[in-house]
Amino acid sequence: MTNKTAMGSKEELKKVIQKYIKEMISSVEKEKINELPIGTQVAIMVASKYNALPLYLGWGGDIAIRPDCSFIYWDDENQVCRYDVSLEWQIRSLSRGTEKYPELKVLLPSRSDFAKDCQLCGGKGKIFLIKYPEFCGQCLGLGWLDDFILSIKQSNKY
Repeated sequence: MTNKTAMGSKEELKKVIQKYIKEMISSVEKEKINELPIGTQVAIMVASKYNALPLYLGWGGDIAIRPDCSFIYWDDENQVCRYDVSLEWQIRSLSRGTEKYPELKVLLPSRSDFAKDCQLCGGKGKIFLIKYPEFCGQCLGLGWLDDFILSIKQSNKY
């Protein structure tokens, strides 16, 4: 990731992430958590148990960022938390998460002078499947490609 800190400092970013985690946890009454969709229940569990803000909710698991900007992967099938999230999946998760949490954009890679718009998504970072937009897997949701992004796409693990 980049070291840009447009919002100030890493301490400020840490506070913002922690604030969102607390808001997520406190947004639901414990007695009513079982009434929520299962994905929301898992997201709240990840937030409270691992002090992490869910950014990517997938079929097999969720990726979340902690206040220290490290990432975790909650494996739904095996019910375990892993701490080895690849750079590719960190960027994919941030691309999704910045829609809801725009302050996290400072963690995304900066577009280089050599980057070209992604041909698959037309530089939008999203493609439309049926009628719903989905983040482009080619450019990791950034809308552009350069040698750096192409080089990290070699790993396909979470």
